[in-house]
Amino acid sequence: MTHKNCTVLLVENNPDDARLVEIAFERADLKHCLVVMTGGLEALDYVKGRGAYADRERHPLPNLILLDLGLPGLSGLELLEELRRHPNAKKVPVTVLSGSNFLRDVTKAYQLGANSFLVKPSDLRKFTQAIKETIDFWLGTGKPSGPPSFLEISPLLSQESQVGGS
Repeated sequence: MTHKNCTVLLVENNPDDARLVEIAFERADLKHCLVVMTGGLEALDYVKGRGAYADRERHPLPNLILLDLGLPGLSGLELLEELRRHPNAKKVPVTVLSGSNFLRDVTKAYQLGANSFLVKPSDLRKFTQAIKETIDFWLGTGKPSGPPSFLEISPLLSQESQVGGS
């Protein structure tokens, strides 16, 4: 199913990282509405349609959430846990965007209901490609040429699981 003009909620407190996502949207020619929130509590209000976000015409439920783990106040993991308890938000795909590929972060994110986990590439071209693949995969807006990079098991994670399983 192809979605057009979807709402993508980015929850990212680092303005530089938020700008990188905006640039990736521009470079990948993604036409979706990108809503940027800098804190977990504000994002929770948005998703739940509370307070300033009560008007669903102006503030629609997102079709996809891109979530950073390192948020002030309500952390990314705490927000994820809250989202998965909310009836309307529990079906919205959540991709965790993180600078960390620590196995404990990845594992905890999946345990709490993340649909995918993307380690932010440092190269803008690779980052743009990863964002495009993520959007195409979850919103069906393109024809991915193969499995999205966020679904590939990194060698580091494979090595850690082998070490733990010996």
